[in-house]
Amino acid sequence: MEKWAKSTVSEIRYAETLRAKLNVAGRERRVVRPLDVGGPLGEAERFVSDIQIAERKRAIESRSGEGESGPVRPMDAAVKGPLGEVEEKAVGLVEGIKEEERKRYR
Repeated sequence: MEKWAKSTVSEIRYAETLRAKLNVAGRERRVVRPLDVGGPLGEAERFVSDIQIAERKRAIESRSGEGESGPVRPMDAAVKGPLGEVEEKAVGLVEGIKEEERKRYR
């Protein structure tokens, strides 16, 4: 665990140093996001961005009437995204447990 933590901190330090250098490089100052240089913070930003994009599309899908019974659940959306994938796995797991419990009860 300590080795993983040290490695992660080292990756963050490297990516943030690179980002800082890129922010001030050249004549014009520009903003370089963590997503632009990679590393753990960039991966986290990409994950959050994927959630935002999928949720935005799901909201549009819900408003457009494609979900006849109200809001579209993340796992039922045209674009699942990370939350849809997690919900689908969780529902599958619960369904599996329910089936095992039914068999055990008989």
